[in-house]
Amino acid sequence: MASEGKECQALPKKVGPQDFERIKLIGQGDVGKVYLVRLKNSTNYFAMKVLSKQEMIARNKLKRCLTEREILATVDYPFIVTLYYCFQSPDHLFLVMDYCAGGEFFRMLKSQPERRIPEDWVRFYAAEVLLALEYLHTCGFIYRDLKPENILLHESGHIMLTDFDLSKQAAVTAPVVKQSFMSGLFGGDKRPGAGQIMIDTNSFVGTEEYIAPEVIKGSGQSSAVDWWTFGILIYEMAYGFTPFKGDTQHATFSNICSSDRINIPEKPELSNAFKKMIRALLAREPSKRLGSKQGAGELKKCEFLQDVKWDSIRKMTPPYLPPVQDPVELAQKATSIRDTPDAQLDSCLAWAPEVISAHQRAQKAKEAKDSAHRHPEGKDGGSAGSSSSPQAGKDEKSKAADEVSESMSKMDVKSS
Repeated sequence: MASEGKECQALPKKVGPQDFERIKLIGQGDVGKVYLVRLKNSTNYFAMKVLSKQEMIARNKLKRCLTEREILATVDYPFIVTLYYCFQSPDHLFLVMDYCAGGEFFRMLKSQPERRIPEDWVRFYAAEVLLALEYLHTCGFIYRDLKPENILLHESGHIMLTDFDLSKQAAVTAPVVKQSFMSGLFGGDKRPGAGQIMIDTNSFVGTEEYIAPEVIKGSGQSSAVDWWTFGILIYEMAYGFTPFKGDTQHATFSNICSSDRINIPEKPELSNAFKKMIRALLAREPSKRLGSKQGAGELKKCEFLQDVKWDSIRKMTPPYLPPVQDPVELAQKATSIRDTPDAQLDSCLAWAPEVISAHQRAQKAKEAKDSAHRHPEGKDGGSAGSSSSPQAGKDEKSKAADEVSESMSKMDVKSS
């Protein structure tokens, strides 16, 4: 079933809103909610993300949400959540994805003694995350928001990356130099090494303690951003905290950009191979960062990861098996969703389903890889503007909602 990742039962090609039973609210963000749902007349459980078009417009997140939808419709990989169906109505976007019964990796990490895990655990999870990032980069995407909260645990204990609204599709280009808008505070940027090939984009995104120096400085971002966040992630796994956190955001950013040394605690005692990899990943100059020249292949050759059996890691037993609650039990215990205000969603759903088939994913992945050899995209697009009159504001929102619908329609691909 879908709650068991890629090993789901055969799914119908055509479904409508009436085919899903919402069971429980399992997550909530600033533009939408995530529900545990069941495909009726089956044992398939999914996570359904319901996004409000009005909130996306108000918070200027239309492009981000459409980007997430496009990426999920393109990728097909064991360590990345699968998008099975998507719908839209006049007011909402709906994404039906894998339900990961193991919950957030973040919660597992924080439940461990001293909020950290043993080095052999770090190696296992680092390997799975590395493979997911390698796949995304191959498809021409930069993740840009790697952190424990965006890693889910499948009920088998393996990881799955989620939340791609900050990701970016970009082109593989020759080295690009961007002028820093904070050069007066942190100094200018140096040109990447000769012959270097990097995926480049330019916008400010990320989570404070995980943001790479080049993002703070406003310089051009590349796939090296993901290797920085990867370094922060495995540091937090091993030590229970991030290396550059300050008392304020400014202090944190200053530590990230200008600290001479990386704080490597004496306890717990970790291998020199791990410490060496951390230092190589957290090089402040992107061109000198591990992974910046040859991608994931550089990391795989490191001593810390050299014994990983890459071809069989999916078949290995993870070091931690998360306690999971049977979705059937949740369904039996949950208060009826129809007793909540969200029951109105049933009546507003339009009959506009799309099935993301394996053939369509392969075609989209090919198109994504092909686009990696074209010109890079510019900055994120514009937003719905403000207006001096209420009617004008309403018109702008209606226009923006129409643009979302049109964009969704353009993304649709014909069934094979």
